[in-house]
Amino acid sequence: GGPALQDNWNFTYLEFDIRETYDNKLVISHDPNLDRVINWESAPKGYLDKLLKNADVLKRHGKTKLKKDELLINKLYLSELQSFKLKNGSEPMPLLEDYLSGAELFHLRKPIAAEIKQIDSDLARQDFINQMYAFNKRYFRNAKIKLEKGFDFKDLLAVMSFATYFDNSFGKPQS
Repeated sequence: GGPALQDNWNFTYLEFDIRETYDNKLVISHDPNLDRVINWESAPKGYLDKLLKNADVLKRHGKTKLKKDELLINKLYLSELQSFKLKNGSEPMPLLEDYLSGAELFHLRKPIAAEIKQIDSDLARQDFINQMYAFNKRYFRNAKIKLEKGFDFKDLLAVMSFATYFDNSFGKPQS
């Protein structure tokens, strides 16, 4: 085999997107819906149909009828979301804390960029700040991080977001 991915100079940093579930849990997902990442057949038999017809789920989505490609992460409880497995494996959608634990477990040697896609509640915002602060302090203090040419963040842990996602998640900055 070739060199490990972490040793590849093209792998400059690990970037991932963060979204909040209806019950204020932070998960890793680029898209607001599940269609591109979820294996719909992975849930218990009949679960998807029950979920799509559930009165509470319909109310949270503001709909009277729902198709699977309309299910949104921020309108589902974590337990509902994790009843499905990801398309590329046997794992459910990962929580932020599991993702960060995995970075430690596999001795990540690259910087991290966490992109905020959607965080709606004060509880989840504070949880995000607490988790990232603790990870930075606990892991990056002792890790042997390899910086590649072209790496231009000011620190080993960066938080980024498009302006509209940031404004929706944290509010517009006061001028």
